[in-house]
Amino acid sequence: MQNKTARIHFSQQPGSKFKTTTVAIDFVEPLDWQNLEKRVLLAELMENYSQKYASKLQVAQRLAELYGTQFGTSVFRVGNQAVLRFLISFADARYLPDEVDVIAAVGDFINEMIFHPLINKGEFPTDLFQLHQQNLIDYVKNLDDDKKYYASRQLQELYFAETPLQGKRVLGDVHRLQSLTSAEVAQYYRKLLTDDEIFVSALGTAAPAITTQLQMQFDQLQPTTSDASNVLSRTFPQHMHTKVESVQQQQSLYHQAYTLPVFRTDADYYAAVVMNSLWGGTASSLMFRDIRERDSLVYYINSSYDSTVGLLTIQSGIDGEQQPRVQTLIQAELQRLIDGDYSDSDLVQVKEVLTSSFKSRADSPRRLVNQQFLQQLLRHDASGSWSNHIQCVSKAEISAVARQLQLRATFFLKGVSNAKTL
Repeated sequence: MQNKTARIHFSQQPGSKFKTTTVAIDFVEPLDWQNLEKRVLLAELMENYSQKYASKLQVAQRLAELYGTQFGTSVFRVGNQAVLRFLISFADARYLPDEVDVIAAVGDFINEMIFHPLINKGEFPTDLFQLHQQNLIDYVKNLDDDKKYYASRQLQELYFAETPLQGKRVLGDVHRLQSLTSAEVAQYYRKLLTDDEIFVSALGTAAPAITTQLQMQFDQLQPTTSDASNVLSRTFPQHMHTKVESVQQQQSLYHQAYTLPVFRTDADYYAAVVMNSLWGGTASSLMFRDIRERDSLVYYINSSYDSTVGLLTIQSGIDGEQQPRVQTLIQAELQRLIDGDYSDSDLVQVKEVLTSSFKSRADSPRRLVNQQFLQQLLRHDASGSWSNHIQCVSKAEISAVARQLQLRATFFLKGVSNAKTL
């Protein structure tokens, strides 16, 4: 017999710092390649239409009537989970006429858009469905025209070659998008309401009031579910995967992917954040300063750390002839991290950049709401100040984390002017 756990979660952060209240409503399910395309197309249709507001114009007019309320949907992934987000931001009552009950009006709007999509007789209207289906197909087709995006996607597929589902882009596949029917997407909507775990995060003066209203709305849904699946996968590729392609452009792109088995909920997470920033994650990093500024071997170089999948990637734009040397220097900078071969001032500067960046994020309601969501999803609320944790990271801790890095994928997109050297 499966244990039952709460399916719908609410988090609120009251405060008068901002002139708006922001609410994120996240529907979360385990990644499933059969659902990716349905999910993204459903998000498009639910953002723009409902039974009461049957056109984009009517939705826009209603948002304008709600004093410029902003509303939208997005799809993304966190670890092993696929997320469909409804995000709404509305003005604080302090700045509106006294007779306006904006909280009730916004609550009614959310209820309409989530619980009353434009589905009739088990389908979305054919013309609207086909319009958004084709727009999405065209968008996905054109993504690969951006060679930085293309290289990053190729690297992701290489890194996750042993677990292909993890390597799929959240927007799905063009051929599967083309084969979708309106009835399939409408049916998937009902599955989403029935099965997805739901996280509601509210930030602002009206957070308590809008949360109470949303709790009443979501009471109509099944409140429990079977035990949630593990968000963070600690399964990593065991083999090296490489690929080389050529392209008709001057600049070459060289990307690397490393396993870094340190997650957001782990004690050495902060050391991993500092290590990434010192290696290539900031303009104060070793790779940026040495490989780009000192040696002029790259047009750009940076590293990114995803603490929900245990992955660190390096992206660089280079002269294709210099790829072997760039590869050698990247490894040399990693060895410096392991050996602690950098100055204390280098470390201090990177910590200052991280702290400043963290403080700037505190000025973004959307980022703060996303932080609320992640804390709920991961069942992890870090104790203590983030900045204090960063400041306490030592060279020894950075070295210990750097030693865990393992190169598992490389993708080299070589400019056609250098193709003769392949």
